[in-house]
Amino acid sequence: MKSKKKAFPVQDLNAAAIGLTAGYGIEQPQPFADLLEAFGVHTWVYACANLIANSFSAIDFLPYVQAKDGTWAVNENHAFRNILQNPNPQMSGVEFKRLLSLSSKLTGNAYIILDPPGTKKPTEMWPLQPQNVKPQADSKRFISGYTYSVNGGTRSYAPEQIIHIREATPANLQYGQGAMSAATNAVTSDILADSWNRYFFGNSARPDAVLESGDNTLDANGQKRAVKAWHKMFEGPKNRGRVAVLSGLKYVEVNRNHKDMDFINLRKMLREEILAAFGVPQSMVGILDQANYSNMKEQTRTFWIQTMIPEIRKFESVMTMRCAQITGDTKTIIQADLSKVEALREDEGARANIAQTYVNIGIPLAQVVEALDLPFEINEEPAPEKPSEPPAKALKAAKTASARDIEWKKFDRDVRPIEQAMESRLRAFFKAQGKRVLAKFDAVASDIVPRSGKAVKSNDDVRAIFNFDVEKELLGSASEKYMKSAYSVFAAKTAQRMGSGVNFAVDESAKGAWIARKLLKLQQEATVYTREQISDAIVEGVRDATAAGLSQSETIDQIRERIVEVYDFAATGRAERIARTEVIGASNAGSMQAMTQLGAVAKEWLTSRDDKVRETHDLMEGLTVPLTDVFISPDGESLQYPGDPSAGPGAIINCRCTVLPVTER
Repeated sequence: MKSKKKAFPVQDLNAAAIGLTAGYGIEQPQPFADLLEAFGVHTWVYACANLIANSFSAIDFLPYVQAKDGTWAVNENHAFRNILQNPNPQMSGVEFKRLLSLSSKLTGNAYIILDPPGTKKPTEMWPLQPQNVKPQADSKRFISGYTYSVNGGTRSYAPEQIIHIREATPANLQYGQGAMSAATNAVTSDILADSWNRYFFGNSARPDAVLESGDNTLDANGQKRAVKAWHKMFEGPKNRGRVAVLSGLKYVEVNRNHKDMDFINLRKMLREEILAAFGVPQSMVGILDQANYSNMKEQTRTFWIQTMIPEIRKFESVMTMRCAQITGDTKTIIQADLSKVEALREDEGARANIAQTYVNIGIPLAQVVEALDLPFEINEEPAPEKPSEPPAKALKAAKTASARDIEWKKFDRDVRPIEQAMESRLRAFFKAQGKRVLAKFDAVASDIVPRSGKAVKSNDDVRAIFNFDVEKELLGSASEKYMKSAYSVFAAKTAQRMGSGVNFAVDESAKGAWIARKLLKLQQEATVYTREQISDAIVEGVRDATAAGLSQSETIDQIRERIVEVYDFAATGRAERIARTEVIGASNAGSMQAMTQLGAVAKEWLTSRDDKVRETHDLMEGLTVPLTDVFISPDGESLQYPGDPSAGPGAIINCRCTVLPVTER
């Protein structure tokens, strides 16, 4: 027995509330014709909607059905298989999808009428202009039909004949809401600003100035003569800058210029609001002043993930539901083929590195290929089972592990005091730097934070409160002695381990060169990071304050709080991380120098032997290579020793591994 479909439980109340009149349909929440008009008259609305529509129209939507083995395949016999690609004799599939996307994004509503009506196998689909369509409802049915009105003529359609794609909004359940509704105020303001700009240069009806006659009142003829003489003497570009002799008249400026109105920043802010409403990154509509290859690639991917994918999923869900209702086929789904979207493809290099890591830790290659959906067929022979270790060998391995535990504890005991001393010094350094920056910010805050919250030049602002060169030198002074100490101490301890003892003297030239290179790298990278954090604090503070409508003083307070947060983190997390990274790197560099001077034949990787070790480094435990060779981590990093500054940040930051000398092969 089929269950009876239930109506919307409160439809009778809704019908009474909105005063439905049979045959006329529900009034549109705002005139859709006005929203569509913006597409033709406003640059950024056109650019955003056009980009989304072109991207949407390039996607193929196909009916898929699940086979008995669980795989999905295109349902070639589905009623909508062909008309999704060729909707009607007058439109291509691309044109059809473009119109649907534009209607949906601008008004929040797109309508498709099916032909012939009342059949389970329609042969044509046509888009309807949303400004001419109104849903109908009655006291029992959520949607009882649709009306289409043009030039006073109205025609009604059954709900089964219309596919309605809504940009769902809680404000109105029968209509959707498009991006243009949210952007209406910004678009209107920008159009008015553009008109003001045109009239400013086109001698608008609003005067830039008036001529006052003082106590003497001019009659009509006198006014005409004065204006005519003024135009003859001073109007036009050739007369710009001439000295005006006014014969008793006073020139009074009454208009404001672009600078007074902060015109450029005003239009930028409006542009950003419009792009945000449509979900379009700036670089994708030709705004390239802050674009580079890396962030353009990420912005394109973000656009597809945050803007296009929701659009596509909305269309898929509506078409799947309505196709099932129309055809009676509830097993077929409508789904987009996204395989050709370049921005959504995974980076092949990254996938290869991930695959290599899994293989290195012992995952069978066939499983890796299947899990990552790699385009290869692997026929692997099962790996033979390893014979169990004999008791003697197992005992020896246990003794070796115990000896290595002791080696690590000795290293940790010796390195920790240097690391803690450097961390304490860096905490003091960052606290002092924070005080310097805040003092300078307080002195210039009212100058760099405008009253309008709109004309911030972040680079200039940061230079005014953060002296890059001075802070870089101070960081070097705070760090150098601890790095030198770690290098020398562990060079001596490694020499002692190798039997040289008091006769060993580290090569001061090699030590000085290494310290200089590493210190410069630390100074540059850490100071650049701090500067970027301060810049972000200023820019984001102004942006958030502007959005919240805060005053200039409130904006200054908000930026100050963000700068304080930057230095709170620097004095805790960053100080510890920098100290650990730099001391471990210097200690292992010193050990390597001693091994080189004393003729070690190889070197061995020793981890900190706990659950904090990187997975890639954990797999390198006990790895031995010739002294001049590099350690290769499972993710492809090359390191002469743990903390090697030539490796990437992901391989050395917070690393606590060390290196041991091997004197016999």
